[in-house]
Amino acid sequence: MFRFKSEQRWRKFDFQNPSRKDLNVQMMMDIESSLLSAEVIRSPCVFIRSDVDKATANKVKDIIVNRQGEICEDEEEASHIIYPTVDPLEEEYARPVFKRGNNVLVHWYYFPDSHDTWAQADLPIDVPETVSWECNRAEPWRVSATWALDVPQYNEWMN
Repeated sequence: MFRFKSEQRWRKFDFQNPSRKDLNVQMMMDIESSLLSAEVIRSPCVFIRSDVDKATANKVKDIIVNRQGEICEDEEEASHIIYPTVDPLEEEYARPVFKRGNNVLVHWYYFPDSHDTWAQADLPIDVPETVSWECNRAEPWRVSATWALDVPQYNEWMN
């Protein structure tokens, strides 16, 4: 980011200036590319199960490929395994992620992390005081087709 800034001979970052829009987008794409090549982030490798109907599977494939994800032919290589779409749970809408003082970070089901909100709550369950953002899963994520179908709406990958 700072290398890009110096290459452009900018004195400061200016995300409000419409004339810099294309350069700012290019900078963000360069940042993403650097993070991917350093393996700090990974694009999902998705396996679509045979019980997902053809129309849904084709939509999911298009979305994954358009968002620089990969379609895996082998379930063993997948980071995400897509199952058929299911109805949302009627009674569960959110879960507490962690607690800081009297505030709790709430993750809303079926929404990306950018929609997480802080709420004042006195919960009857134990909520961790800290959260580990590291994800060293040996198992792939098992998700409904909705996980991929909602990506264009929110313009980000779901967790």
